[in-house]
Amino acid sequence: MESQIHVPENYRFETFEFKQGGKGGISLDVWYPTRITHGPLRTIVYYHGGFLVFGDRQRYPLWLLDSWAARGGVFVSVDYRLLPESTGVDAVADSVDAYNWVATTLGVRIGAQIGPIAVVGSSAGGYLALTTAGLVTGKKLSAVALIYGVLDPSAARYHTKGSNIFFQPCVDAGPVLEYIKSLQAKGTEGQISGHPFPTNPAADPRSAIVAVFHGEALFPDYLTGVAGLGERIHEQGIEAIPKEHRKLFPVAFGQAATLPPIFILHGKNDAAVPVDQGVDTANKLRGLGVAVTADFPDDAQHGFDSALGNIDIETSELQTPAAQSLRSLINFLDQHTS
Repeated sequence: MESQIHVPENYRFETFEFKQGGKGGISLDVWYPTRITHGPLRTIVYYHGGFLVFGDRQRYPLWLLDSWAARGGVFVSVDYRLLPESTGVDAVADSVDAYNWVATTLGVRIGAQIGPIAVVGSSAGGYLALTTAGLVTGKKLSAVALIYGVLDPSAARYHTKGSNIFFQPCVDAGPVLEYIKSLQAKGTEGQISGHPFPTNPAADPRSAIVAVFHGEALFPDYLTGVAGLGERIHEQGIEAIPKEHRKLFPVAFGQAATLPPIFILHGKNDAAVPVDQGVDTANKLRGLGVAVTADFPDDAQHGFDSALGNIDIETSELQTPAAQSLRSLINFLDQHTS
């Protein structure tokens, strides 16, 4: 979570509530130029990461915000309901609703014409960006960028027990599952649309939820709300996924014809989300005729771009393959929203 909202020079910052959900409103943050031009403003809608369990709209990539502001564009960072109080159905609905609100309402609220829109997501936000891209039915998306994304929840990583992220040991699932039950017992009143990124994961019980989702292969269960689904996928394959939940698995069941050009960035040494998520998704989508640009740098650990801090990636002398990948992503978005 950013300790302070970063606002580029000659930009305004505002927060808008785009829908009601759970016990209150769900909001998004918007950065836009202080001087509005008469032409349409190209726009990024950004979905934060956090394995769908933590994170909020204040977790956004400074390098991308600044690069987009240098182009005079609008940057939007979105909240969405989190697991386990909600399901992936809720998170995806919020992500789609945020996109539609930006496409239909944001321009009126800021006194500007919204031009081409790209969706961008990091980690679990990559999952939401890809899923949203296949579901929106109004204003057509111009581009999608996926940064070390959790792209295919039906992949073996998420239905195979026995390993945690970042090479951490698995945790005792019993107490964590009881904690999850206590959260879910609150019903819709307990739903939340943001939780700060843990500064000390060992002290934050939501980090243990992420560990159990991985170690016990329960991510598909809590994503869909279908108990035992991860085990059934492991035994029977993707046909075990109920038809009403297949929209939550865009790589396995998505409609490629609706997808715009996509950029996939994923480090080969990612210790949280395997690079196979990016490689396999790129291959699958290309096979379906989607225009995919992919970059898989050797050394780009999960969250590597956040570790760069407030850096102007386009003028920086940093010449690592990972930094070059970020520049390529910006150029991709520039090209497809011009």
